[in-house]
Amino acid sequence: MHNPKGALGIRLDYTVARAWPVEWDPEGKSQARNWLLSSHLVFNNPVDSITDQQLWKIAADAFNEMQPEMKQYDIGVRKVPSVMTVLAFGNKTILSSSIRGQAAFTYALEKTPVYKTMKLCTAIWADQHPDDDEHADKEHRNKGSCGEPMVAHQYYHVHDKPLKELEPPARVDTVSRSANGPIPKPPCGPDEYDTWGCTLFIQQEGLKELDLNLKPADYNLQTIAGGVKEKRQITLCSLKPKGEVGGGGSSEKN
Repeated sequence: MHNPKGALGIRLDYTVARAWPVEWDPEGKSQARNWLLSSHLVFNNPVDSITDQQLWKIAADAFNEMQPEMKQYDIGVRKVPSVMTVLAFGNKTILSSSIRGQAAFTYALEKTPVYKTMKLCTAIWADQHPDDDEHADKEHRNKGSCGEPMVAHQYYHVHDKPLKELEPPARVDTVSRSANGPIPKPPCGPDEYDTWGCTLFIQQEGLKELDLNLKPADYNLQTIAGGVKEKRQITLCSLKPKGEVGGGGSSEKN
């Protein structure tokens, strides 16, 4: 494994790349892998002192750290995930890309809080369309692979308290690829497709979306929220198909 090159510590989740959806066989045939990049910053003080504008800049900077990180593993630019999401709460931030690949990671983990929220969203969507049988079993439009579900997976991997019970509410923002660099991206939802998406997921998790029109502002990791105390990664290697628990992950739990 390589050390991350960027200041925010974005790195490949090597456990996902090697173990999801099946264990990588270095001597076997070419195998399709799934790619996820992330970082977890712990600050000395609460992150509510970090402005929304600074969180947009953090998301953009984290996005720009992905390609150099993937290059260290000789992974081509076409396999770099298309979005980066930031979740800010307490004295911490979780930064995560969407998961890029073929397997529906979220829907394979039936014992996780994120999966349960996905099922709740399906039921809510069906209730909103009582006369349309086609909406009865609609799943997340991107199969839960977006950045918002992935930061939630990482949050619940090390925290027991439901996100919707946090005070103040956790903030979330996402940037996506464009010809001019990363730009703010609204949560996916029914405005574009005839099914639900992260708009409904975020509502059910009690997250606060940031204003897309805010101008990103500079920050200094040595000073914002009292400075960074720890820089980690919450690996998802202990999340196995059907929610079985294995080894690895972060030692943090509260």
